[in-house]
Amino acid sequence: MSICESIKKRFIRLSKGQRRVAQFVLNDPSIVTTKIAAEVGKIAGVSESTVIRFCYAMDFAGYSELQRRMKEDLAYRK
Repeated sequence: MSICESIKKRFIRLSKGQRRVAQFVLNDPSIVTTKIAAEVGKIAGVSESTVIRFCYAMDFAGYSELQRRMKEDLAYRK
């Protein structure tokens, strides 16, 4: 299952802030691969810690794992 599919499946269980991060990731997944968590939070309108909590809610060890998995997903799609 791709990260985007997993996000869609868990979306309803996320907090309001985490949903903003999820929607941001769904709208432009490639940004996650090039920006740090603080930048993603700023663009999405949430704190860096909300971005990190989103990663934990998605069962990742942290933001770096989200980045790595997103890069793999995007490479697989090509």
